Amino acid sequence: MPELAPDLVISTVTAPLVVGCGTVFNVDVTVTAGDEEFENGVAYRLFVLVNGLPLGIKTGNVQDSSWPAATSTISVPFTAGPLCPAIYSVTAFLLEGPRGIPDADDAPSVAIGNPILAL
Repeated sequence: MPELAPDLVISTVTAPLVVGCGTVFNVDVTVTAGDEEFENGVAYRLFVLVNGLPLGIKTGNVQDSSWPAATSTISVPFTAGPLCPAIYSVTAFLLEGPRGIPDADDAPSVAIGNPILAL
């Protein structure tokens, strides 16, 4: 069975290379919706994992203020932990739909960002 291409795609995941212990920083996820998905304002769920920190979740609909154009950047805030030095890895996962497991024809998009050094 061929693998399906996602309708909602993560293009890039970026974060600061170095952050201070206990400071707030953003992971920026650049996302793109296909023409039909953007026109229909489909629901999405964006999960961002910075290992060792609570899961960052953004939800909404394409065309909302968080995703105003077909290609947009969504910022997800995190607070670096108190134990430093630490190295964090970043992974983002984008699903179409408001909840539950996506339909079989709605492939997820997954991307890995740069590492972060907390000092």
